[in-house]
Amino acid sequence: MSLDGLFTAPWAAALERELAGDEAYRRAAAGWSGSLLFVLEADPARGPGEERRLFLDLAHGNARAVRPALPDDERQARFRLAAPPAAWLQILEGGLDPAGAVLSGRLRLERGSLFSLLPHLEAARRLLACAQRVQVAAGVSTREA
Repeated sequence: MSLDGLFTAPWAAALERELAGDEAYRRAAAGWSGSLLFVLEADPARGPGEERRLFLDLAHGNARAVRPALPDDERQARFRLAAPPAAWLQILEGGLDPAGAVLSGRLRLERGSLFSLLPHLEAARRLLACAQRVQVAAGVSTREA
């Protein structure tokens, strides 16, 4: 998996399509509502050269917004999760569980409470499964392939 397209507009649009088409995600997330900001830290040696932020506004199994973060999204996001590229790649390739990554500090929960996320762990895992199906370089989902 490449970092080239990760958290870009095409990647976000593909993730939004994956979420909309995934019945297991919608069921698991039926009781979850909130906004997330995922931060891909800059790493000029491995890429990307500048920070990328992805905003997700989720409501009861529906994605109201999935996009590269706008300036106001930073303040609105209930949860902010940040990591270097290597950690995001491991998470998206399935080699690192997001809950374990938070507990180990590889994925930093910079805003929000881990305890408020725990009841929604299955929804978070289903969201991750959708993200894993997005082909990073092409910015397309498996639903389009």
